[in-house]
Amino acid sequence: MLFLNGLGLLLYHIKEVELHAQTEDALTREIAHKYGSDYPIPELADGTEVDLLSKDYAFEVDFLNKWYEAIGQSQHYAKVLKMDPAIILLVSLPVSKREAEKIADAAYICGKNNIRLYLEFYEPNKP
Repeated sequence: MLFLNGLGLLLYHIKEVELHAQTEDALTREIAHKYGSDYPIPELADGTEVDLLSKDYAFEVDFLNKWYEAIGQSQHYAKVLKMDPAIILLVSLPVSKREAEKIADAAYICGKNNIRLYLEFYEPNKP
């Protein structure tokens, strides 16, 4: 396991795993058990759908390029469920400099908003 200390605010837990699926839904299904969650999760009372639930966290799972959307969704799920917010970003390998910058941006914003951030790395299908 590798831990990052995002600007001294929080520790971000990063899991490096070998994922084989390629769609968000399939990747989420593949990682659910690692986060102590069933999949799929029933729709919430307000009509929204949290991606994964553990005993402590309400998770939003998204591809790295949608990290900013994940921020609001994770906070919403946490409020509705009275749990702590968490995000799992799906990151394709290899990681470019621009993608590393997105990870740093997400870590900074998550740290400022007390959102737990996890990264799951996967290799995209080769043509």
